[in-house]
Amino acid sequence: MASPSRAWFIVPVGEPDPRDSRPLRFPSAFAFLGNGALLVLELIAGRVIAPTVGVSLYTWTAVIGVVLAGISLGSWIGGIVADRRPARSILSLEFLLAALASVLILVFDSNLDSVAASFSWPTIWQVVWLATIIFFLPSVLIGMVTPMIIKLSLNSLDATGRVVGRIRAAAEVGAIVGVFLTGFILIDAFGTRTIVVTVALTLGALAILSSPLWLVAWGRLRRPRRAQG
Repeated sequence: MASPSRAWFIVPVGEPDPRDSRPLRFPSAFAFLGNGALLVLELIAGRVIAPTVGVSLYTWTAVIGVVLAGISLGSWIGGIVADRRPARSILSLEFLLAALASVLILVFDSNLDSVAASFSWPTIWQVVWLATIIFFLPSVLIGMVTPMIIKLSLNSLDATGRVVGRIRAAAEVGAIVGVFLTGFILIDAFGTRTIVVTVALTLGALAILSSPLWLVAWGRLRRPRRAQG
């Protein structure tokens, strides 16, 4: 079994490796796709819980409020994690956990009655409960990635404003594209379950692409060339 020091690119334990804190290539693309995925989930949330609680102002209020709460908590936790250990391996893990949490939406979608609140509860609490159970965790996990992307992109305090502004702008543009694309095209063309699967696969791909495993592999490929030289 590999020692923790050799497995840092899979599980971020042990002493930090300098390769793990190298900046991402195209960080704005990661922010764009991550936040876009979140807004896609938010827009289909109403359709997921509609069979149990119906579609109403209460439903959308609960969904929007729960997702915003998840983003807020995720941003706060993600900021703390990013300051304590800025690492591509942690970003990769955050994307992976977000992908798994998105898959859980499909599990809940098939068993809504088993997780729904009692009909004796007021309608407001029924929709808030269901939205929280299904969508709060994915919102928290996706909300955690942007602070880490920003942290990994900061090479100088002199450029903090530009870096934060650029990545936040990319994230919000991703959210706008996700909303319009889902509302106008994706739901009618593919349906809820296919969209959720696509979101999970997208987040999983981001987990793979952000992993420092590529840096390790590249370094090992270059060693034989140096030895030959």
